[in-house]
Amino acid sequence: YRVNGTIALARAGELEEARRWLDGVERVTGMWQGGWSAAIAWQARAEVRLAEGQERQAAALFFEAAERFGRAGCRLFEERCRGAVPTY
Repeated sequence: YRVNGTIALARAGELEEARRWLDGVERVTGMWQGGWSAAIAWQARAEVRLAEGQERQAAALFFEAAERFGRAGCRLFEERCRGAVPTY
């Protein structure tokens, strides 16, 4: 729920609160190395960066999330992140 909360807050423009939630995401997902849990943290970071207007950094983070989801076999999530990459 922390990831979904972070993404919802970022998309709503509540950046300060989104950053606090992102800290929680990183603490929890930091307990597991690799796999989908690491990928989802990259996705949450990307959403916050995108909301901050940092499109190039967001794109790099979405690509990283997609790669990690792909390696974990989570194809739906991989495609979602690839589709979220901003075009500029």
